[in-house]
Amino acid sequence: MSTDLSLTPEELITLYTLRFKSEGMFGELKHELGGFRYHFWTSALKKRKRGEAAIPPEDEAGIRLVAQAKKAINGYVCLQCIAQAILTVLALTHIQKGFIKRDAQVT
Repeated sequence: MSTDLSLTPEELITLYTLRFKSEGMFGELKHELGGFRYHFWTSALKKRKRGEAAIPPEDEAGIRLVAQAKKAINGYVCLQCIAQAILTVLALTHIQKGFIKRDAQVT
């Protein structure tokens, strides 16, 4: 679980449980919000077969186009993370106010 021998067993367990919280967050982001369903592409990258390594462009315009595509992907994923945080805050607020029943089953 860890190569850090200075951690106590309690610290190890705490760190390990935090892992599951982040995995749940990424699962929700992926499956519920579609946070990783981006389709940004640039003509600067040549088409390749599955499993082949990408060949980066060598010209300045191609490098700029690839950088723009990466920026668009990062922005999309960041916006999805913000949306997830807002939805989580709203859900927690509504549960505390009693608008959402805790035992309600979603169909």
